[in-house]
Amino acid sequence: MRHRNFRKFNSSRRKYTDLEFSPEVAEALKTRKPVVALESTIISHGMPYPQNFETALAVESIVREHGSTPATIAILNGKINVGLSPSNLEKLAKMGPQARKTSRRDLALVLSQGMTGATTVAGTMLIAHMAGIKVFVTGGVGGVHRDGEKTMDVSADLTELGRTPVAVVCAGVKSILDIEKTLEYLETQGVTVTTFGETNDFPGFFTSKSGFKSPSNLSTALDCAKLIRKSKHSNTIHGLNSGILIAVPIPECEAAESERTQKAIEQSLKEAT
Repeated sequence: MRHRNFRKFNSSRRKYTDLEFSPEVAEALKTRKPVVALESTIISHGMPYPQNFETALAVESIVREHGSTPATIAILNGKINVGLSPSNLEKLAKMGPQARKTSRRDLALVLSQGMTGATTVAGTMLIAHMAGIKVFVTGGVGGVHRDGEKTMDVSADLTELGRTPVAVVCAGVKSILDIEKTLEYLETQGVTVTTFGETNDFPGFFTSKSGFKSPSNLSTALDCAKLIRKSKHSNTIHGLNSGILIAVPIPECEAAESERTQKAIEQSLKEAT
């Protein structure tokens, strides 16, 4: 089906934003049904074809099974697409790394040059907010790289979380990063961070525990929904313009062994240096 071109009024910025919505996402937003944003860099850069395409379809299917509408976000030939058809998902999957990895920094370039771009966490957050989508689900978010205090290598995901009011549900920060410094940086950015479930340990993507304490934990989905609503609509705080990071630990039965993973990372870092 053809995408519908919508000119959506963004009252917070008092200007118009052109986005192309898939019919499914457009209908869900119009009828106020729950919509979940999904990134596309994990498709283009996360794994090879056809596993990336199969995974993208599987993730969208899981979202639908739980009563929400998936909105995979990407830029196709210089146009922002909110929701992709199966054929466009496959085109992006086949392109792989030839698609431009698109963060906030890259958006103007990719759009102006008519390129195809796969959105990162930061890029997806920004576009989801423009589209009026409040929840975004991904794998692991970026963070402060090891020795980041020397290299200043800090993911744009963290600054985006500090200025874009979207709730990001993830499996934590990627294990190869400096999780302790990442949590400190998120605090500096004013980002609400919580871990889902009966644990105070912040997850490390491959592992359910990183060894670093989470700022808070919420044990039910309802509590998480209350957090999102209060952050955006509270009359007391007049709405926070920062994002929320909800970390959901990988199930223990699927998690990597923490000590073994840490040793492998340390060895790899030594070899890379």
